[in-house]
Amino acid sequence: MKLTFFLRVSTALIVAILMIGFYAKYYKQYQSTLLFLRGNNVTSLEVLEKTTWEKDSAASYLHYLLTDQPSSLVSASKLNPRHYWYIDLVLSNETVDQFPPTIYNNQSLAFALFLSDKALQETRKNTPETKYKGLFLAYLSKNLYPHPDNYYTLAEILRNSFQSYTHAEKMYIKALQEYPTKLPYWRSYGYCLHSLKDDWGKLSCYAIQERLDSSSVGPKVSIAKTLDQMGYFDEAIDRIQYELSEDPDRIDFYFALGSIYARNKEYVKAEEHYLKATDYFPQEPVAYYELGNFFYSQKEYRKALLQHTKAIGMSMTQRKSVSAWWWYRKGLDYYQLKDYEGAVKSFHEAMEISKSSSFTYWLGRSYEAMEDYEKAIQQYDDYLIDHPENKSVHTLRENCIHKWRP
Repeated sequence: MKLTFFLRVSTALIVAILMIGFYAKYYKQYQSTLLFLRGNNVTSLEVLEKTTWEKDSAASYLHYLLTDQPSSLVSASKLNPRHYWYIDLVLSNETVDQFPPTIYNNQSLAFALFLSDKALQETRKNTPETKYKGLFLAYLSKNLYPHPDNYYTLAEILRNSFQSYTHAEKMYIKALQEYPTKLPYWRSYGYCLHSLKDDWGKLSCYAIQERLDSSSVGPKVSIAKTLDQMGYFDEAIDRIQYELSEDPDRIDFYFALGSIYARNKEYVKAEEHYLKATDYFPQEPVAYYELGNFFYSQKEYRKALLQHTKAIGMSMTQRKSVSAWWWYRKGLDYYQLKDYEGAVKSFHEAMEISKSSSFTYWLGRSYEAMEDYEKAIQQYDDYLIDHPENKSVHTLRENCIHKWRP
């Protein structure tokens, strides 16, 4: 009996050792990728960049990414990752319907650009899973073929979806080294440097953009605003005034003057220029929208509501598309005026156009103010999907639960 027990224990130990060995050999090699996709291990970012895939693993995992079939992920996770270049073999043998015809002929660049486009599509869905899927596809695209557009896509995802500005800056520089005259690269790089608080760097970016496209208003306005932020108020005003004298039909220059004056607490002059925009461009809905934003910043919420309502109504009359953020601004006006039903309606209008955690947050606040705690909790839950570490929203949610079920 003791011998039988000993044999059983020995067998169990041998099986356990074999399983541990199997785990170490096969699971460990793809573990970092899966953890990274799930967002559980930030340090696996560097490991992910170096991860390579052999033919069958690449085929099944790419199929999962492109078709969202969980069974493909399970299949991929059981295989041993090795080489990115096997992707080329996949293209010549794989028959995934989602692959466009241009990549069947084993062209790495075509496939890499396709993956890059797919990466952007995924991140625009703005869920934790799709953001990591998009990031993985962008890394795969960049490693498969070092095209400047692939570096740019990766930089955009790092900046917009992960706020990883230092990593994004490196990718923008890579893209610009290959294509130094592409305007969108410089524009996004400027936004990245703004987030990094590199004023001189972003000023240089805007100057290069202006040189590449002298007819564009954006770089001119950005240069003036950056000068103001750096403490050169007079130079900023003089620059916009000069641009206005050269091109008085650009409404953005009036907004820029209003913004710079407001930032320096010269509110009378700021309002004067926002009103000039509505006087000189009476058929432009954006003029009333910007005036409404100014009134909101001055806590004149009823005036803000009037202007935002006018901007939305005029756009609809002119059959122009209305931005979700215009409805959002109108919702904030209602909220500050304690008209919570109006706020809820406006925020829902915004969500009909696009999704944003800002909309769900303020819907939650509005429902809570209306004492509809069940709906408030639902909105806070939706918000926390994208921002699980926001302690203040967790507190708001817990308060609603307490009030709903005392």
